[in-house]
Amino acid sequence: MTGMSSDGLLGRFDAFWEDRARIEYGFKMPEQWFLDEAEKMHPDGLRVLDLGCGNGRNAVPLARKGCKVTGVDISKVALSLLAKKAKIEGVSVDAIQSDFASLSFPSESFGLCVCYNSIFNCRTGELFEVFGKVKTWLSPKGRFLVTLRSSRTPAPDDSVLLPGESGTYITKRDGFEHFVHYSDREEVEKLSLGWNLVLVDETEELLGIGENKRKVWTFRLTLEKP
Repeated sequence: MTGMSSDGLLGRFDAFWEDRARIEYGFKMPEQWFLDEAEKMHPDGLRVLDLGCGNGRNAVPLARKGCKVTGVDISKVALSLLAKKAKIEGVSVDAIQSDFASLSFPSESFGLCVCYNSIFNCRTGELFEVFGKVKTWLSPKGRFLVTLRSSRTPAPDDSVLLPGESGTYITKRDGFEHFVHYSDREEVEKLSLGWNLVLVDETEELLGIGENKRKVWTFRLTLEKP
């Protein structure tokens, strides 16, 4: 995520995480899916990478289970909330402020990578690049649990399709422009090439608060490195 994408994400998500009412509404409970997977992989000492960790709603419970968690987010505001949450819970989470494109870790650094509702802020090429990086960072039989925004979800009315892209829109939120990518089944299959596809499903949910709620469809993937 470079150029306008990175700048837009930084401003947008700092503003996002400063909205306490929104955070109180939807960003307290962890994804049970992530916790269950960590439990199956024996969490004590399991090295976990949380991409787009936000306020730590997944990173902190994973650390509480005994995982050694590295959390990455572009927002310094989010990471400050994570630090407070970790201190209250008495756990340690290594925090890195970065966009995904700039990240670099040694090969086989992690046994599990989780990424909830953040990787779709990439353009098409960046999306495939991140999937490739994650595979390198995982140990053999390591797993990648990730959500993608389905193309069944209508793009917001103020969004504009990015020229030369399929499924990537420029959208404005909180006064900042950034990219949002919508994946179809064919793209999900391409992203899964070279992985063992353990599970893929498509879920429907309502996101937002009050009048801003809208229906979205999300792909949930569990991928395993061969």
